[in-house]
Amino acid sequence: MRKSRLLLLMLAVVLGVSGCSTAPEQGDIYVEKENVEMQETIISGADEALRTMLTEEKKIGHSRMSLFQDVIYRIVSVVWENEDAVTTVELYLQTLEAPYTQWESRPLGEMVELDEIKYMVSQVVFGQEGQLYCILGGLNGHYLAKYSPGEISEMVCALPKEDSEYEVAVDAHGRVYSFMPQSKQLSLLAEDGSVQQVKQLTGAVCGLIGDAASGQDYVYGFDIRGKLCLWDLESGQDIFLSESDLILNDFYGDFSADGALYFADTKGIWKYGEQLEQYCVFSEEDYFLDKIYGLEVAGDGSLTVLVQIEGSDIMLRVEKKVGQVKEKEEIVIAFIENHAGLNKLIRRFNRQSESYHITSIYPEPGMEWSTFRNQIQMEVSAGGGPDIFGSDFLLSPEDYIENGYLTKVETVWEAENQYLHSAIEEGKSGGVQYGIPYDCQFRLVVYPESLVGDVDSLTMEVLMEAVENSDAKVLQSGLTAMGIVYEYGLFDHENPTYIDWEQGESHLDREPFKRLLEFAKAYGDVQESYEQKLKWLQTGDAVAYHFDLTKLQDLHKLAAYVQGEPRILGYPSAEGRGIYTRARYLYMNANTKCPEGATEFFHFILSKEQQEAYVDDYLEHSNWKNWEKGWRAQLPIHLEAYQRLVSLQYREKGTIMTGDGELLYEAGPLSEQEEAYLYEILEYSKPGNWKVSYIGDILEEELEPYFSGAKTVEEVVGILDSRVQTYLDEHHK
Repeated sequence: MRKSRLLLLMLAVVLGVSGCSTAPEQGDIYVEKENVEMQETIISGADEALRTMLTEEKKIGHSRMSLFQDVIYRIVSVVWENEDAVTTVELYLQTLEAPYTQWESRPLGEMVELDEIKYMVSQVVFGQEGQLYCILGGLNGHYLAKYSPGEISEMVCALPKEDSEYEVAVDAHGRVYSFMPQSKQLSLLAEDGSVQQVKQLTGAVCGLIGDAASGQDYVYGFDIRGKLCLWDLESGQDIFLSESDLILNDFYGDFSADGALYFADTKGIWKYGEQLEQYCVFSEEDYFLDKIYGLEVAGDGSLTVLVQIEGSDIMLRVEKKVGQVKEKEEIVIAFIENHAGLNKLIRRFNRQSESYHITSIYPEPGMEWSTFRNQIQMEVSAGGGPDIFGSDFLLSPEDYIENGYLTKVETVWEAENQYLHSAIEEGKSGGVQYGIPYDCQFRLVVYPESLVGDVDSLTMEVLMEAVENSDAKVLQSGLTAMGIVYEYGLFDHENPTYIDWEQGESHLDREPFKRLLEFAKAYGDVQESYEQKLKWLQTGDAVAYHFDLTKLQDLHKLAAYVQGEPRILGYPSAEGRGIYTRARYLYMNANTKCPEGATEFFHFILSKEQQEAYVDDYLEHSNWKNWEKGWRAQLPIHLEAYQRLVSLQYREKGTIMTGDGELLYEAGPLSEQEEAYLYEILEYSKPGNWKVSYIGDILEEELEPYFSGAKTVEEVVGILDSRVQTYLDEHHK
């Protein structure tokens, strides 16, 4: 059947939800109702099927996908890029038949032969009677022919010799028409390409659609009021689908065997029989479509919709059935802000879970975050609250743990050694797993090899001596003296030299800390100019480069920003390297009545399959495509997902120059050395549980007079040590 392109308005549906934590315990509930069933078939591998046809200079450009007789057709351009322009050099026609695993690819401009005459295929046309056609270019003009990829079986007719572009359509009886897009007339063509008859309509023509049940052909388009409508092809009589005001969006349509017209856009599916009715709303089934490519109705009444969902091409089989349907239990997650990447995992979980449905809640517009937190905490203290907390909601998980509001989580890993160990450990408290990580970033420092040599790790004393023996003016561009103490000196909470967190003892009045303060005062930065900071990295006036690795492209900066060979040693550390993981977590409410559902969700988001899917979301958001407002996806937790991430980086052809300020670097696929840097970071990373954050205000208040020159070292360290010791006495367990 014809894949039509129509427009419509869909109404948003606002649903109220409550979590399992506020509902009484009960067994499975089944209700008799009409239910929409959707089965997914992932459509992938189209680009990979063209890899052998590409070169270093050629890249895949635009593509257009269609659904016709249960076969997927894709027309894709191959472009050649240089510094001046992007030029389309080739077009390919790809086809994918059931079971939708193996793409066939051929040049769309291929030469075919009929009656010893050669023609070039330039376009495909889908006939309403189920026949595939192509438009041929020859010495004497253009022609329409019956087509099977690779050959033509019959010449149908010549096509008009027009200066402007026009569309070609074939009705259910094999008759050929031409029309200008958005014009009000349709021309019936003779075999020689001449116009046999002109049909004048009352609105703009978009195309033809045929009803096999009645044998009637229709023209679809919009009347002068912008109303979606059909015209009977024979009589030209208007048939309006709706008198309501419509917002005009692309959609596709097809007739069923009993003569009902179905049409779909990215919001849902509608049915027009005796009257217009809504068949389903995609969002109510947790499907949020980016694009729709086609719709077909099978003989049994089921619908096939070819769509793009969250960057993936998917074939949906949609069918309504009446029967016993299991009611899903609601699981509620509390966040402060929207998490775009995690939202996609939540929607995937909702689509596949037979028992549970996840809903996220946030502060209402205009509500203070503190007010939202206080409201939720009151619910939790009363034995309720959401089932799961996001890490941006919990300012201090330790406080919730101490009050018994969080429950430990076990057996959610496929195999613990397949995950980033540092992220798992960061989610523990007292050796017990409370936080379940779903993505992460890394905080680290890079030094030139000329400064640190070939050491495998770096202590604070070794770093201070190396910097003092160099020509450096500052340690790190833009980092103050206070920052050096806080980050380089005290991030390593396992080092008892300055503070013994394990024993609860402060050593901030001793000589090692005094030495650190003097070093920080000498090598702290007070620059205001960002451009100057960047220059100092290249000149060697600054010798440490800090950055948060949130996307792999950041690894390109190392060679540009660090003078000489970069060494990824991280912050000074008594053991290993100070490369810190900062993960985002989910925590289970001890009050939840759905621990099994929460655990099932944790299993789902940590699976290799979903972590690899999260990689696709990460690339989508880091490239600012199809942006959804909120926190973007970060790097995955599953180690095997990094292999996919690196392989996807290699798909990029060519490079671009980018950078910060005056420092430029090449941005493209990772080099072998940069890939080695990535796995080095994964190997040496450790949990980012910086206990120094608990005493940040104390440090700021007591050390500022020293760094400003108002007091000496001896005058500040005694009071500082006493205040920190008081804190440790009150909080050490």
